[in-house]
Amino acid sequence: MSQEDLIDTSAQPGGDPLENTYNTASQPAAAEEPMLPPEPGIAAPKPEPAAPKPPSRVNRFFRKVMLYSIGVLCIFMVGYITAFYLQVIPARQSESEAQAAVSTEIEALEAEIAAGERHFHLMNALVNVYSAQVALVAEDSAGVRAALAGTDDRLQLVEEAQEDDSANALAALRTQLSTVLASIDDNDLAGAGAGLERLASNLLALERSMFDE
Repeated sequence: MSQEDLIDTSAQPGGDPLENTYNTASQPAAAEEPMLPPEPGIAAPKPEPAAPKPPSRVNRFFRKVMLYSIGVLCIFMVGYITAFYLQVIPARQSESEAQAAVSTEIEALEAEIAAGERHFHLMNALVNVYSAQVALVAEDSAGVRAALAGTDDRLQLVEEAQEDDSANALAALRTQLSTVLASIDDNDLAGAGAGLERLASNLLALERSMFDE
C-alpha cells in the first residue's frame, strides 16, 4: 500500500482519532467578518416605549377626591368673594360713615364743653365784681380786693380761647379791672365804685353777646 493510500485511509471515518484531530487543527480557521461601525448621520434605532400601565383603583379614587375638593374650593371662593363685595364692603362703608358721624358729634361736644368753660369763667368774673361792689358799699377795701382775687386770671383764660373781636373786649375789661385795683390802692373809693360799675356793665354786655342764642 502506498503512502497516499494511508493518508486517505486515515481521513476516512473510522480512522485514527488523534490523526483526524491533527488534520482538523492544521486547517486554517475561517476568517470572521469585522464589525463595521454605524454610518454617520444614521441614528441607531430606539427601543419602542413600553405601553403605560392603567391607573390603579386607588389612584383613580384619589384623583376623583382631588377633583371634587378643587371644585368645592372654587365654589367656596366664589361665594366668599360675592359675600365680600355684597356685605363686607357696604358694612365697612357704613362703619366709616358712622365713625365720621361720631367724630363730628365728639368735636361738637368738645366745642360745647369749651364754650361752657368760657361762659363759666366769665360769669364767675361777673359775680366777683358784684361781690366787690357789695364790699365797697361797706367801705371794706380788703373785702373788695378779696372779691376781685382771681378775676384777672379768669378773664385771661376766656381771652386766650377767643379768636374774634370779643378777645379785644376782654383785654379792655382786664385794663378796667387794673384801674379799679389801682383806685383801691390809692384809697379812692369813689373812683373804684365808678370803675366797678362800668366793669360789671361791660361784662354783662359781653356775656350776652358771646353766649345768648
